[in-house]
Amino acid sequence: MGGCNPRRDSPRFIRLIETGQFDMTSISTATFPLDRVKDAFQAAADRTTVSASVVFRA
Repeated sequence: MGGCNPRRDSPRFIRLIETGQFDMTSISTATFPLDRVKDAFQAAADRTTVSASVVFRA
């Protein structure tokens, strides 16, 4: 994880994305809706995508 501590760093990363200081679309090569989360994990495991994002919509 490159020295990343998810418990410490995830809130920081989310804040950067929400405030527009970091463009997540620049590293996300595939987007999946929440009901296809298993497909997102499979795509990552199969290495058919560099980075998969799961989208939560209200």
